[in-house]
Amino acid sequence: MRVATNLIIGPLGAGKSTAIRQLLVARPEAERWAVLVNEFGEVGIDAATLRASDQVTVREIAGGCVCCGAQMQLRVTLTRLLQRGPRPHRLLIEPTGLGHPAGVVDALRDPWLAEALELRATIALIDPREFSAERIDRGSVLGDQLALADVVVVNKSDLARRAEVEAVLRYVEGLYPPKRAVVVAERANVDPGLLDEAGDLPEDLSAAHSHDHGEEACTIGASGEGPGGSQVFQASDLGVETRGWVFPPDRVFDRRCLLRLFEAMDDGPALGLPALRRAKGVFNTGQDWHRLDWAHGAGAPEPVSYRRDSRLEVLVDATSTPDWERFQAALAECLRQ
Repeated sequence: MRVATNLIIGPLGAGKSTAIRQLLVARPEAERWAVLVNEFGEVGIDAATLRASDQVTVREIAGGCVCCGAQMQLRVTLTRLLQRGPRPHRLLIEPTGLGHPAGVVDALRDPWLAEALELRATIALIDPREFSAERIDRGSVLGDQLALADVVVVNKSDLARRAEVEAVLRYVEGLYPPKRAVVVAERANVDPGLLDEAGDLPEDLSAAHSHDHGEEACTIGASGEGPGGSQVFQASDLGVETRGWVFPPDRVFDRRCLLRLFEAMDDGPALGLPALRRAKGVFNTGQDWHRLDWAHGAGAPEPVSYRRDSRLEVLVDATSTPDWERFQAALAECLRQ
């Protein structure tokens, strides 16, 4: 049985260790849990505040960042944890707040570790008093943490002003892909149910549902399987038809092919997409992950920290007659064998 694994991430002082301590208190009595804490300094503090017991194992990696320089030590520590003694039912990993955590996800998807660990929700905690959209420029650690997270916890809301909390909520709401959950909390009180929020299919697309927008209805649902083991979703709302593809995270795309595909969208009918309005996606391109956008022209690809899945969403006028099979065939050509 694979070990359910969660990353608890966020800036220094956001409340990560406090959240882990409270999650350990809520641990089901019959389950064994393990905690791996990474601190940048040589002298670890956080691990010392976590209580080990017969049902809770605590390990520490100090003196480096598991997001980059200490990745080998991460692999060694996890290997020993899995091979010595009974395997835990759940593993919580707290990387240092100074690092870009996407590297940890990449390490956990190493073929051997991926056979033993099942990556569940990545939870990011943030102190709204320390947030400003201006501080999140390209390549910032906080921006990467929020982009990677499946769940965002706006912590210390009792200490922050309402405007500070709302500023975080507005920023997170504008992120793509959307989060599985965004919650406002006090004292790092994280609902244990959030640990399993991330599943094989994205919640924002996988559940078929409908709701009303005045006289027009919005319908969303799964519509079958696409290339590379992808799940295909379709939606219609307010005169727009949408088709989406969600690929497993290990599917790799050719970056140059994707660039050609997005540039070709300038002539939408040639791809079977008359009246194309918008296209956006995130893709695993091997050494990195990239976001691509098309809106009356292709934008430059941007590296992203998102790692949950590769996905593409295309919007066309609902009155048009898109040839989805034709476009899907062009998309499939970008998959590496």
